[in-house]
Amino acid sequence: MWKIFKAEEVVDFAVQVEKNGQKFYQALADKLDNRELSLIFADLANQEGKHIVDFQRLLGDLKGIPLNESYPGEYEEYVKGLAESHVFTRGVDEAIKDIKRPADGINMALSFEKDSIIFFQELKELVSPGNVGVINNLIAEEKKHILRLIELKKMYSCVCFG
Repeated sequence: MWKIFKAEEVVDFAVQVEKNGQKFYQALADKLDNRELSLIFADLANQEGKHIVDFQRLLGDLKGIPLNESYPGEYEEYVKGLAESHVFTRGVDEAIKDIKRPADGINMALSFEKDSIIFFQELKELVSPGNVGVINNLIAEEKKHILRLIELKKMYSCVCFG
């Protein structure tokens, strides 16, 4: 039996994605011995917290709005698929255990940000035209996170001769 999937439930998932990101970045900041990286990851955790607030604002506009679907349950299947492939399906605490060096954390963060952007792109289909700008701004923020992480990856994966 298909469940009626509401736009607000998808935004609830987006809030959870951001909470996982905030927890992940804070755990990285706490785990790493490198002060510079710890400060960067703490800043990213703070930014994810701001995204949570933005998504929670959207929830008020979406209460009770059903999704446009080609067939019952279409969007639920799609969102579940995205959720199951998201980097933190096994939990942030479990994921953090696998991080042995800064590059591991940076790579996991890149995966998180990419997965988040894909999901947030889909959110644009759910919100009113007046709220698309909010989602676009959040996507732009996540893209900035990716650029920042790419720079960190270059710094922490280079082989330096001297």
